[in-house]
Order: sequence, then structure tokens, then C-alpha cells
Amino acid sequence: MLISYIMGIIIQRNCIILATKSLFLFCLIVLFLSFISYGRRWNLTGVFLLLCFLLFGMLNTSFQSQPLGSNHIYQFVNKPGILTGRICEAKYDSNHQYLEILLSAQSFKEYDQHYAVQGKVLLIINGDGSSLQYGDLIEAKVVLQEPPLPNNFGEFNYREYLIRQKIFVTDRINTDQVALITSKRQIGLHYLINSLRNKIENKIDILYRYHYNALIKAVTTGNRKEIPLEWENIFQDAGTMHILAISGLHVGIIASALFFIFRLIPYLRKRKNLSYALIIVFLLGYAAIAGFRPSVNRAALMFITMLGARYFNRPYHLSNSLYWTAFLLLFYQPL
Repeated sequence: MLISYIMGIIIQRNCIILATKSLFLFCLIVLFLSFISYGRRWNLTGVFLLLCFLLFGMLNTSFQSQPLGSNHIYQFVNKPGILTGRICEAKYDSNHQYLEILLSAQSFKEYDQHYAVQGKVLLIINGDGSSLQYGDLIEAKVVLQEPPLPNNFGEFNYREYLIRQKIFVTDRINTDQVALITSKRQIGLHYLINSLRNKIENKIDILYRYHYNALIKAVTTGNRKEIPLEWENIFQDAGTMHILAISGLHVGIIASALFFIFRLIPYLRKRKNLSYALIIVFLLGYAAIAGFRPSVNRAALMFITMLGARYFNRPYHLSNSLYWTAFLLLFYQPL
């Protein structure tokens, strides 16, 4: 079934045969036929289920590869106006030449008309934008554009990369086109995770000098923006660039360290289920701090599946864990 689902993703990405509404209708029809086949003991139930997963893969890919909602900010592509939104993420490039801001759009003003909008917008601000931080409410004069497509076959597809993050529009502006409305912070889970990540990075900046702090940030929080370009070239030439990318290795080290530490605590040694639950919480927290990167999510989900099986005293099978993890990741991000 997982293979059928993956085939559906590949077909929809490369062919785009059917629209989302048509795919949804066909999914319902095939699912209904599979129930009828199972109830009447036909020999076609397995075929219908495989076809259903194929269509579901196509449906999910089509659904997540387009802007959702009639008030999505995407409808204002190539139209000048004033965008108002709250900063979800703000990062400098390695040379501090520009600031990348991920904005949660709230309203768009066009020719004295205000429109309530929603969706993510990536703004690249040239110059010093250090006064802008996570949670700030800002307005910017923009002419929103779709991300550029690759010029040659085989090049990195920047548009597809942003679409995977549900970002369909972007713009490059100067600091004089941005105005801060309010710095009031919105307390929430996302804010707490971002604050914890910033505190960790600030501690690293205090304890280690540049460029070593940039390397430590890369392998702990996944922030590689401050690594100098020449250092990245050195790692690439040496074939060790993967060291800077947070992956399952980091998750495995953390999980193993927690297993070892909790065994040294007599209270947790006698209560294994509690230690399993605490490790799960730590792994989820680390995945959140690392930005829920696919490699971290994959390793964390497999560890959580193993710990969940131990918690409920159920047998653990690596293949089942792998299939379950792959399905969850591809369901959340089929692109």
C-alpha cells in the first residue's frame, strides 16, 4: 500500500492528470467499492485498496501543491500593495548582507482597498534589519512574485523547495520599504520553541568565538546561515558536508545518552515506562528546536515507535516502523 501511495505521488507530480476535486471523487468511489467487495467477499478487495492508496497519493499531492483558501495571498501575485503580517522566522545569511523573513500574512492593501488574507510570504530584506524579530507585526511595500523556476534541466528547483514549505510568493525589498507596527509578542508553543532556540544559540555565541559558534549551531539547532561560504566549500571538498546537517545520527546520540542517564537514576530505573515517556518528550522537543527537518523527523518517529511498543509491551518490528514512518512523512509532505 505504501508503494501504491508513493506511485500516486510520483504520477501527480510529473503528470498532473486530474484536478483535486476529481481525485477526491474517485477516491470516494474506489473506497466505497472496496467496502462492497469486502462485504460480499469478492476477490477484488486488495486491488481496490491499492487503487485507493494510489489515488490518495495523487489527491494529497495535488491538495498540498496549491494555495488553499479563496483569501490566500497568492491571488495578489504581481500586484503592488502594502502587506501586513507577523514575523514567523527571521534569519540572516552567512555574510549578513540580507535578512530572510517568513511572514504570516494578515492583510493586503491595494489602491486604498484592504483585503484580509492568509498564507506565508518569504521576504528578503537587503541591508540591516536587525530590529525585526520573531513575533513583530510589520507592514511592507511589496510586489509579490512567484519563486523563480530553474533555467536549465537538473538545476535546483527553488520554487518547488518553497512550495514544500507552503510558501507560494516571495519578494526582495529594501529596509526603507518595511515599517514596524508593534513588537508585541504572541505567547504560544511556536513562540516558546523559537525563544528556546534563540537562547541556546545566544549561549553558544557567549561560550564560543566566531567561526566555531557557527559550526556548533549547525550541528545542534540546524542553523547553518552563519557558516562562512569558504568553510562550506572546505567541507564539500573533503566530503564531510553531511556532518553539518542534523540527521538521525544526532537523534540517535541524544536518545542513547538519555537511555544511559535515566538508567543511572534509581527512580527511573524502576519505572521504565516513565523513562520511555520522558525520552519521547525530549525527542519531540529536539525535533521542534531543529525545525522539524525531514531527517530528524524520520529518526525521531522511528525511535518513538520503538519506545511506544516498549511502553505498551508490544512486539517491535523494524520494517513496520519504517513503513509507518515513511507513510506519516509522505502524508505530511508528499512533495
